[in-house]
Amino acid sequence: MHVLIHHSEIIIKGKNRSFFETKLVSNIKNSFKNIKLIKDMGRIICETTEDINKFKKICGIKYYAQVKIFKKEELFKEIEKILKNLDVKTLAPITKRSDKRFELNSVQISSKIGELANSFGIKIDFKSENKIYTEITKDNCYVYTTKLAGYGGLPVSSSGKVLCLLSGGIDSPVAAWMMMKRGCKVDFLHFHTFKTNQEVKSTKIEKLVKLLNEYQGSSKLYSVPYHLYQFENLHTKQNIDLVLFKNFILRIAQEVAKQKGYKAIITGDSVGQVASQTLQNLETTSYGINQLIFRPLIGFNKDEIISLAQEIGVYEESIREYKDCCSILSKKPLTHAKIEELKSAFEKIDLSKLIKESLESLESFQID
Repeated sequence: MHVLIHHSEIIIKGKNRSFFETKLVSNIKNSFKNIKLIKDMGRIICETTEDINKFKKICGIKYYAQVKIFKKEELFKEIEKILKNLDVKTLAPITKRSDKRFELNSVQISSKIGELANSFGIKIDFKSENKIYTEITKDNCYVYTTKLAGYGGLPVSSSGKVLCLLSGGIDSPVAAWMMMKRGCKVDFLHFHTFKTNQEVKSTKIEKLVKLLNEYQGSSKLYSVPYHLYQFENLHTKQNIDLVLFKNFILRIAQEVAKQKGYKAIITGDSVGQVASQTLQNLETTSYGINQLIFRPLIGFNKDEIISLAQEIGVYEESIREYKDCCSILSKKPLTHAKIEELKSAFEKIDLSKLIKESLESLESFQID
């Protein structure tokens, strides 16, 4: 089986195009056990016996199609065979001629295909949902009748490493996926309520990471116990404890990012979705953080996020019951916590010690 791949934004990368193409080719090879690839005038041609739907989860692919490959002198004879077996009443021929030396231009090729279709009683209608695609390069002709949409974007790892704060909910896995689609290699940081870090590996958190790894191959999961923070903050006012905790985990993420070379921190925040995500609280939770923070869901509503979670396959696991840290904090947090209130709360604890002990308790796992 041969599969033709058209990539997405790579074509506009100019002198850097080969870098992105190489990343995409590498990611395709890593997604298949047995595959052969060649590049042909902006296309990637793959030969494999594996499931074609695997291409759907490779970021950077605009669309892909199972194709028949012919030499130029065989083109119309082979298209005639394809048309003979098509059970359609209307057809729209679509032609791309990358090799301008071919004797007919794109319009003339489509016209010739139309004549052949008419001979089999098929009417040409360029608005028809039935298509026949022909692409002509220097060495080959590619013909197919169905193309499948990919997610586009950039190849994973072409934009650098980022660290995602992964909770047990719907939002953060979607935020991680969106950054993968922008070419980022995503690792994960999770705060848990278990006695040991190892216990996280048997929960939905590891399952979510594995589902997301279907789009990027593998990742690291950093696990940090919540109880150190909990013991240190027994006397914190309940109405600010959620904002305080979110600022604290960003501080931990910032230190991990500095130590491990991550370029940015990713969160699943969306403006106004919950009390801790008002503009004022987002400003307060970001206090003291110098690391770049990406919030790819910032303008999404919940229905849009749920729809994306379902589309990429993480929704069912995301809604499974799980005791995350935020669920045991205040049920009525301040909606407009001020930075001065955050500072006042931190003055009552030894923040440097808490960060140091939390980082010492951190453990990382390789998830494939």
